[in-house]
Amino acid sequence: MSSESQIRPRTSYFHSASAEPFSGKTILELQDEVAKQFPRRDALVFCESGVRISFRQYIDDTKQLACDLVKLGLKPGERVCLWMGDGYEWIVLNSAIIRAGLIALALPEFQSTDDIRFTLNHMECSALFVGFSQYDQYGILKQVLPDIESDTITLSNVPTLRNIVSFDEKCPLLGCSIVTSAAELRGNGGAAENVFLEYLKRKITADDTYMITLTSGSTGYPKPVVRTHRGTLENVYATKCHATSNDQKVIKILKSSPLASSTGSYEAMLLAWGATLVSPRQTEDFTGALEAIENEGCNFAIIFPSILFQIVNQKNIDNFDVSSMQRCWCVGNVFPKHSMLNIVKLFCPNVVITYGTRETLCISIGEVADTLDDRISGKSKVLGHCEVKVVDTYQGVVPVNTIGDIMVRGPYLFQCYYGDKEATDKVKAENGWYKTGDRGEMDENGRLFIFGRGDDMIIKGSQNVFPVTITNYLGDHPKLKDAQVVPVPDEKFLSEMCLCVVLKEGVICTEDELLGYLSGKLSPFHMPRYVLFFEKFPFVGMKVNRKVIIKEAISRLGLSK
Repeated sequence: MSSESQIRPRTSYFHSASAEPFSGKTILELQDEVAKQFPRRDALVFCESGVRISFRQYIDDTKQLACDLVKLGLKPGERVCLWMGDGYEWIVLNSAIIRAGLIALALPEFQSTDDIRFTLNHMECSALFVGFSQYDQYGILKQVLPDIESDTITLSNVPTLRNIVSFDEKCPLLGCSIVTSAAELRGNGGAAENVFLEYLKRKITADDTYMITLTSGSTGYPKPVVRTHRGTLENVYATKCHATSNDQKVIKILKSSPLASSTGSYEAMLLAWGATLVSPRQTEDFTGALEAIENEGCNFAIIFPSILFQIVNQKNIDNFDVSSMQRCWCVGNVFPKHSMLNIVKLFCPNVVITYGTRETLCISIGEVADTLDDRISGKSKVLGHCEVKVVDTYQGVVPVNTIGDIMVRGPYLFQCYYGDKEATDKVKAENGWYKTGDRGEMDENGRLFIFGRGDDMIIKGSQNVFPVTITNYLGDHPKLKDAQVVPVPDEKFLSEMCLCVVLKEGVICTEDELLGYLSGKLSPFHMPRYVLFFEKFPFVGMKVNRKVIIKEAISRLGLSK
């Protein structure tokens, strides 16, 4: 029985049944299948250099580098860290790590000394790959590993680390301790290593771990999220129908976020969909991406909040032909309705909002056939094979159209937080239910609507206020680029609301103007007490860092917690 024919729920629990069986395949198997099925199709296009890589070349390079990793002495199951800038080398290396039965750990380029030290030690990494970075990686490594310039092969601060491989020809640490050049690594693996890789391909199963991704880490150190082949690939298979209106047409993906932030989705889409990944030339605004859409005919994009605000504020967007863009997913759970409307008008008519976390991947997604209001409001349909429920503070399922905490169970979930059973048990029960930490509601058709993170909710007196209920009313304001509502301390209500805004370039706006705009749209109780202007908002990963905004707001207002 399909989910459409099920009895409509009276309580906020929904199981999205699916007739589609699981493929049970691994990344390794798909690598070989896609190279055989689409040998000459472009797998990767790099607009800056003009380089185009076919699936055959991509997989051939992956296999050779995997052999080289085995020859280096790395063993299946060991953690290998990629701390590199984007590019073909990143993609092939990540694929080769997986092919060699290793566990890939991708780090965003910007990392503090403490972050690197924690990651390498907590994950007990055996190898670290660096290079192509805009940051001073080697200066940071000298701080993390003070004996790296010595002759020792066991570094005191990270004793598990046996190899540091640099893709920079002028790396100042080459020849020191355990540091080698990528050029010295290439081509070392041969027939014996290839036989071993074929053995691994038969041995590795869909339920084996293949990668670790990191949460944003807005408080303390980021949590390492352990993912399996099945969890990622089955999620990508389930979402393909939402990425294209024509199964026969090649999906050309616009790469809109760093590879390290993609949770393995880009590679999974290449392999499971036979898609082409198009990397735009780097520009400060969205111009490079618009050029890529026009020149390469990109028809699918995944948009994060930081990219969305680039698009809606792009002054020259009308100069480009973006008619090829047929599907666009907005990832980030809560988007202002006015921004979504602008995306529909300026960028792609078939925009939907997806819901998910690094622990769950995509759990629900809007449908193009839905009304425009439902799509821009964020109503989404639960993916097949998933269960979702909305619960109260006692874990009881609430009636439909009632706000509560969202919980998820299904095949796409993460295994655990690596090396942290306490943190895992806190959010993932033995029966498989995962506490997302998000607040939302479910309608009588099992559709989800997300209000935001539970800790984003502002408790003013005895009332709960979600920031989105205020920022949505600012959608049509012609002078605003972005807006956030955050809590600040208050003697009477314990928490008050502070409206923080970023203005469009070259405009002038006052506090009275903004409050006057909201007057009549909000009840007096829901009106922000304070207004602060920011040049730009801080980000952590691809999300606005609300905790930093709150801290700055408290400081600027002269309040104390």
